Amino acid sequence: MSGWLETYRGTVYRWEVDHNDHLTVAYYFARIADAGLGALEAIGLGADYAAHERRACVTVDCYARYSRELRVGDILHIESGVVGVEPAALVLGHKLFNSETGEVCTTVEQQVGHVELVGRAAVPLTAAQRRAAEARRVPWDGPARERRPRPRGLEGFLDSARDTVKPWELDVLGPRLPARSTSRFLDVRVPAGSRRPARAGRPRPRPLGAAPRRDLLDAPPPRDDQRAER
Repeated sequence: MSGWLETYRGTVYRWEVDHNDHLTVAYYFARIADAGLGALEAIGLGADYAAHERRACVTVDCYARYSRELRVGDILHIESGVVGVEPAALVLGHKLFNSETGEVCTTVEQQVGHVELVGRAAVPLTAAQRRAAEARRVPWDGPARERRPRPRGLEGFLDSARDTVKPWELDVLGPRLPARSTSRFLDVRVPAGSRRPARAGRPRPRPLGAAPRRDLLDAPPPRDDQRAER
């Protein structure tokens, strides 16, 4: 795709799939977060810029559409570009592909606001920054956004989870990764008081950042008698 920048390439691991054998939403967003950082780095608004200027582009809005599933062992890559330039923000477009088939699996519009790292006040992009962003502009043919009314209040919502932000959930720019927020929704999709029946032999996806468990690997751990024989 001419004009697009490849910002991620990888594979789907066993512990990243859900009970349907599909890559979980949180791990989609983990890849998109890496792709977004790659795109910002190409514009000159990456980690070095944040460290020296104490300003950064942080995610303020995402619109994702899923069209194809990814399963264990699938190879994927992401191509990114700028699809919108605003006075104090950019809109990045990402397309996630199944590298074997060439099919688009996911499209994401990621709006990032240019802010001070301390206080989060919006900062207009300079003329040079806008020119750098325009140099990465690409045509966007992703699905049109669905416009839905915002809830007027919290009536009808259930308090379904409570947690804290962990140090490892922050990205290199400081703000919390979208993937970490998304992972909180994985266990609250089931209505309160109900239990989803688990499929026999299907491991639960591990939390983002957790070490792989032995029971999620293809080879089972050796028994005590096997260890003794060795």
